[in-house]
Amino acid sequence: MSARIALLSAFIGNPGKQGLKMTDNCKRSLEGNGVDLYLFDDSDMDLLKRNYQPLVQVTTMKDRFEWFNKWRYRQHRYPTETDTYNRLVAKLPKMQFYRLLDREYDYYIWMDSKYTIQDGWLEWVSDLIGQHGNHDLIVCKHSERANVKEEFDYLKHYMLEKSDNLCSKYVLLDLYHQVAAYLKDPAYNDDRLYEAGFLLYSRNILVHKRFLDEWYAHNFYYSIQDQLSLPYLVQKHGIDVFPLEMNVGRLPGVKYGYFD
Repeated sequence: MSARIALLSAFIGNPGKQGLKMTDNCKRSLEGNGVDLYLFDDSDMDLLKRNYQPLVQVTTMKDRFEWFNKWRYRQHRYPTETDTYNRLVAKLPKMQFYRLLDREYDYYIWMDSKYTIQDGWLEWVSDLIGQHGNHDLIVCKHSERANVKEEFDYLKHYMLEKSDNLCSKYVLLDLYHQVAAYLKDPAYNDDRLYEAGFLLYSRNILVHKRFLDEWYAHNFYYSIQDQLSLPYLVQKHGIDVFPLEMNVGRLPGVKYGYFD
């Protein structure tokens, strides 16, 4: 295909293990069609650390310690600093790729490290670009929840039930302050939610670097739950989003989940 494409993923904090996978035929197809792979892992930590600090601050954020000695939602454990750091570093290729790559592309595709790309995936992507590649961003509409408030209610329910997976990633009070700030913004209409495991940016997004910078900053200062901040920020910055009516775990040409 004639379009220049960068495929990005990251698998940080698990040395010796593999993130994004692909079949041999798929890899040959990508290489034969000029798709450049940027699969970040622990060997790239020096580069990622240099770009770790956000370029902007979230000025609406309340002091994190305002409620420290007051009542807070109970959860049986909190994210460790190391785990949070690794997850933030892994989000740099997702949100700050323009700072990491030494050339520009027509399209930038982010895929979570849980994916295995199979034969036929590139053909699907080519069709997707041909139909909707004029938009700033293509992302899956959330398949189960409709807005940020519903996402927070879902997280709150399972964190109060002491979900190991969620409690190891997030602090519920941080999520509360984050969502409260969004819902108090009179310019924000809470009418959308996305599944951010697959993102297809066109080069138009480079005009909106402030959006990319703020998205990373919201993950840095509020919480790393990027599905909460994405709807708010695409609306704030007027990003032209095409919402795919697909479950992010059932995209054509992929398997989703960690497999041996």
